[in-house]
This record gives sequence, structure tokens and C-alpha cells, in this order.
Amino acid sequence: RRTYPDAMRIASVLPDISCATFNPDNLDDPKELDDTDVAVVKGEIGVAENGAIWIPQTVKYKAIYFISEKLVILLDRNKIVDTMYDAYRELDGQEYQFGTFISGPSKTADIEQALVMGAHGARDVLVILT
Repeated sequence: RRTYPDAMRIASVLPDISCATFNPDNLDDPKELDDTDVAVVKGEIGVAENGAIWIPQTVKYKAIYFISEKLVILLDRNKIVDTMYDAYRELDGQEYQFGTFISGPSKTADIEQALVMGAHGARDVLVILT
């Protein structure tokens, strides 16, 4: 709440997130995720070399990882590995329907060669080590 005081719609399926205003798994339609200010999710593996975090789909609609304006990722500090090779080694043998590495706010310079933040995902990504 202190980091994003203007956030009105805060999504999380994590039971300990008391500032969440709704649980995205309770929605009937992923379109209801539109206008989500902040999503708080759990990361599985962090990669030291590039700051990427593996997030498996643990929610009903994976769109929450990309449609929220700001993404807060909780990561166990003991789950940080050195390289992407190490991360993939950790993931070997695990089954996921969907997962993604997120390494920071979305940005592109494809639009008239001007840098645009949040074009394909969150405008801001905050990682909290637990």
C-alpha cells in the first residue's frame, strides 16, 4: 500500500496479502482483470545474472501477469540461482501448463523509435525477497 498509494484495484490469490481488493480467481471472465492497478504474485525461481523471475501459472487467468499496470513479485531469497541454465535445470522435470520469465517492466522502441514503457505488460515491476 505504501509503495502504490493510489492503487484502487489490487489483485492477489495469496492469502497473506491483506491489501488485495480482489482475488482474480473469483472472476468469471478474464476481461474483468482490465483496470487492475497492482497484481501481487509469487515467483518460483530468481536468476541473478539478469534479474528474471520464473512465474508458473498458479492463477485462473494468466493475463493477470501482463494486464496489471504494476506487478509485485514475492520471491523466496533461497530460490535465487546464478544463471538461466541453472534456472532451467531447476525446472527440469516439473510440469507446468504455463510459465514465464519476467525480468522487468515491459518496454519497446518499435513505435516510431520512441521508448514506450508498459506496451506489452506491466509498467512497473517490484520484487520483494522473502
